[in-house]
Amino acid sequence: MQESTCEFGFTGNDPTCNTDQRSFKAYFARFLGYTYQMAPFTADFIIPRLKATAIAAAASCNGGSSGTICGLSWIKSTYDGAPYGIAKGGVGEHMAVLEVLQNTLVPKSKPPVTANTGGTSVGDAAAGGTGADPNDQLQTDPSTTGDKAGAGVLTAVVLGLMLSLTYWLVKS
Repeated sequence: MQESTCEFGFTGNDPTCNTDQRSFKAYFARFLGYTYQMAPFTADFIIPRLKATAIAAAASCNGGSSGTICGLSWIKSTYDGAPYGIAKGGVGEHMAVLEVLQNTLVPKSKPPVTANTGGTSVGDAAAGGTGADPNDQLQTDPSTTGDKAGAGVLTAVVLGLMLSLTYWLVKS
């Protein structure tokens, strides 16, 4: 797999992708796994590619001083030298490697169940409640002056706290 706008060597030494694009390989690997599960006849095409990609992806995780930072370019099967930090050598790269590795296990896992294959989920509109009619819990009487005063005081307190916090954050 390659995300050419993000990988060193394809666009010079300055990839042009944004932070989100660095995780696109992860989504692609995930959907390849789903495709295999929902359409097993795709196995001959998908599984060899996932396995080869997983080997190269795992080999790219030898960067940084810890030797565990993953790169995004898997062609050389070693860390690509992307600087670790904001938008480079971060979550997107690690997520992509983990998704590829995880999806090599798809042939050993069961596909999602449906109502026809063992799914038994039944909706329950009263879940989490007391089982009583939710309309019985609503206020039906008109609001009193005390209700309105209490709401005004609470609103003023919350607004004061928010303004104080905003001032503190801006001033710090």
